[in-house]
Amino acid sequence: MELKVAIEKRKSTREFINKRVSQKDINSLVKMAYKIPSAGNLRPITLHFARFKEPYIYIIICADFSKTTIKYGERGKRYVYMEAGHTAQNICLMCEELGLGSCCIGAFDDEEVKKRFKLPSNPIYIVAVGHKK
Repeated sequence: MELKVAIEKRKSTREFINKRVSQKDINSLVKMAYKIPSAGNLRPITLHFARFKEPYIYIIICADFSKTTIKYGERGKRYVYMEAGHTAQNICLMCEELGLGSCCIGAFDDEEVKKRFKLPSNPIYIVAVGHKK
């Protein structure tokens, strides 16, 4: 699929069919998620995955702010959020390539998500991924 087509087709999918996202597709998403620009090549973003009883997955985008603030001070936080956005966009576009749906989620309780999934760093964005209805 051409990038232009993927961008034009991409829209939030809030309902998924009862079909598991394959490990092969997850691997493809991870590979493309990390193909982003990174301030100072410091790579503060990590991905964590959650799957409940549903066949879709949640990709939790986490950040270690200290990786950028140690070099760029408070401005480093801005770079982390930019990188999270790039990461989510790549995930969403790759979902289009794979015939999957995605929905970006920003409304969640940071501390609850961090605690529930025993995350080592701060969750700042979540992308739900599954097969489109």
